[in-house]
Amino acid sequence: MPGSARFAEWCYGDGVNLIYNGDVFKKSIRGQQGCPLMGPLFCSMKKEMRDRIPEVSELDFTADFSDDGVDGGECDAVFRVLEKEIALGPEYGLRNNYDKMVVYPLAGNRFTGDLSRFIALGIPIDYSCNVSFMQVPVVGSAEFVSEWVARKLGIVKKIMEGARGLSKRQVALYLLRKAGHGCRVVYYLRTTPRDLIEEFVQGFDAELKDTFQVVMGLNITDEQWEQASYSVKNSGLGLTRAADIADAAYLVSRYDAWDDCVALDRRHVWDDGPARQNTAGIVVGEWLFEGVSRLNAVLPVNAHFALGSKPLSVGKQKDLMGLLNKGRRDAMVERAGVWDKARLEGTSAPHAGAWLDATPNMALDTQLSNAQVQYGVGRRLGVQLCEEGPCKFCLGSMDRWGAHCESCMAGGDKTVNHNKVRDDVYAQAKRAHTAPQLEAAGVSRLLGLEVGREAAVRPADVLLCRAQDVNLGNGGSTGRVALDIGIVCPQAAGHLSAAGREVLGAAEEYARTKCARGDIERKCREAGIVFQPMIFESLGGVSVEADKVLKSLNKAVAGNNDISQEVVATRFWQRVSVDILRGNCRAFHRRLTGTLSGDGGRGDPFGGPGLQVAAGW
Repeated sequence: MPGSARFAEWCYGDGVNLIYNGDVFKKSIRGQQGCPLMGPLFCSMKKEMRDRIPEVSELDFTADFSDDGVDGGECDAVFRVLEKEIALGPEYGLRNNYDKMVVYPLAGNRFTGDLSRFIALGIPIDYSCNVSFMQVPVVGSAEFVSEWVARKLGIVKKIMEGARGLSKRQVALYLLRKAGHGCRVVYYLRTTPRDLIEEFVQGFDAELKDTFQVVMGLNITDEQWEQASYSVKNSGLGLTRAADIADAAYLVSRYDAWDDCVALDRRHVWDDGPARQNTAGIVVGEWLFEGVSRLNAVLPVNAHFALGSKPLSVGKQKDLMGLLNKGRRDAMVERAGVWDKARLEGTSAPHAGAWLDATPNMALDTQLSNAQVQYGVGRRLGVQLCEEGPCKFCLGSMDRWGAHCESCMAGGDKTVNHNKVRDDVYAQAKRAHTAPQLEAAGVSRLLGLEVGREAAVRPADVLLCRAQDVNLGNGGSTGRVALDIGIVCPQAAGHLSAAGREVLGAAEEYARTKCARGDIERKCREAGIVFQPMIFESLGGVSVEADKVLKSLNKAVAGNNDISQEVVATRFWQRVSVDILRGNCRAFHRRLTGTLSGDGGRGDPFGGPGLQVAAGW
C-alpha cells in the first residue's frame, strides 16, 4: 500500500462525487462503494490497527477480508480485542456498526459465559450454531442452508429476469456470457463444498438454461446445452455451469488456503476421508471426499487425485478445468456423426466465434439483429432452425440446420458474402500500407493475364503491390502477392469428410484446390507474383496460411497507427466474423419459407412468436 498512498490521497483527500447520468448522487471524503481501492485500503488500515493490539495474540484465530472480519476464541479474549478496536477506531476514521455484528456462541444454548458486554453494545447473539461468514454458510442446520439457498436463488432469478426483459438478443447474450453464468457464483463454489449447497448449484444451472432459451427463442437438447457450456475456442458459448466447476473450484481453493488454515488452526486437516457420523447420527462429513471422487470419475486416470492425504499439487483452477473440459468435448466429438463432427471442428477453429465477443455497438457496426444472433447460436449448437424443404433458388434440399444456405451457389448470396470479406481484407491491407489493388481495378491486367481467353482467369481478389513485410504461408516474402479469397461451408457435401477429420479440414482442402485450378499458381509465379489462397470457412475459421498473412497485415496496421497488435487483430476478426454471420443469416432468411422452430409456444419477447422472413433484406 505505501506505493499507492499518494494516489489514494489524491483520490480521497478532497470530496469525491458519485455521478450517474450527469447527476451528482453523493459527495464524500471517504471511499465510494465499488471503488477497487477500498478493499486494500481497509485491510491495510485494519492490519495496522490490529498490530497495535497485543490482545490479538490471545485469540484462537482472526481473519479479515475487505470490510468483513471474524475473531474467534474465548469470550473474554474476543471482547478485549473488540474493546481496543473501539478505542482506536476514531484515529482511523472507523465507525462500528454494531447491529451488523453477530456473536456466535459455538456451544449454542449450552453456552454459560457472560455475553452482557456484547449485548450492551447492541450486538445480536445467535445461539443457533448456524454460522455464516462473508455471505456463505460455514456450518449449520439443513434449514439454515436451505434458507441461504432460497435467498441467493432469489437474487439470481431477479438478475435473470433482467436479461429476459432486454429487447436485444445480442446484448442479453453478451451479458450472460460476461457476467451471468457460473463466473457469477464462483466465489460461493470456491468457499463452500458442493454437497452443502447442491440445491443452489442445480437451481442456478436450471435458471441459466431457462433464461438462455428464452433469450434465444430456442429449445435446446441436453447435448446442445452441454456444448454451450464449453469455451468459445472449444465450440461452445462460454456459458459455464455451476455444476461443472463446483468441485474443481472448491478443491483448488482448499489447497491454496491450506497454509493459512493451518496458521489459523493447528488442528486443521485435509478432510478427504469417507463421510462419518457422530454419536447423534448427524453427518459431520468429509467435504472433500465426494468432490474429489466426482473429479476422479471424469479425469484421465493419470490425473487422478489420491484420497487420504493432501496432494502434492492440484494446479490452478483454470488448468484443472481445461483438463476436464477437454475430456468432455473429446467425448462429444467421439459420439458425434460426421455431420456434427464437421460442425464441432469448424466452430472450434481460431476466430470462428469472434462475433460472440464483439461488443454490441452501432458506431463500430458490430450490433447484430435478433435474427442474426438466433441464427448464429443455432448454427453453432446444431439446433434445428427450420423445416426441411426445397431451396427456392437452386431446388436443392434446404436442411433443417441452416447449412445449405452457406454453400448454395444460386441466388447471389455467395457472391455478396465473398465480396464483403474481400472488402474487409482489402481495407486492412490498405491500412497496412501494402498498396493493395482490388480485382475490380484490373488485377488481371496488372498480372499480364488479360490476353484472349485468359481474360476470364481472375487470380486475385486483392493484389498486394508492396508486400515485402507480409509473412506468407510458405514462410517467404516477395514484392507482390495475389490474395485469392474463398468461403467454404464445412458441412457442404464436397467438404464434409475433410471437415469432420480435423479442424479447418474444409479450408485446407479448398486451398489446395485453388492452387491447382487453371494452373494459376504457376502463371502467377512466372509473372513474379506469389499466389496465396485465403480460404475462410462459413463458421468463421480461416486456413493456416491465410491466418499468417492476416497476422502480418494486423501487425503492420498496429505499427502504422501506434495501436496494440492485439487490439487491431481483435477488431479485424470481429469485423470479419460479424460480416460472415450477417451474410449467412441473410442467405438463410431468403430461403426460409416458414417460421423458426423452437419457441415452444411461449412467445418470443425478442421478436414475436417466431421469426418470419423479414421484408427489406
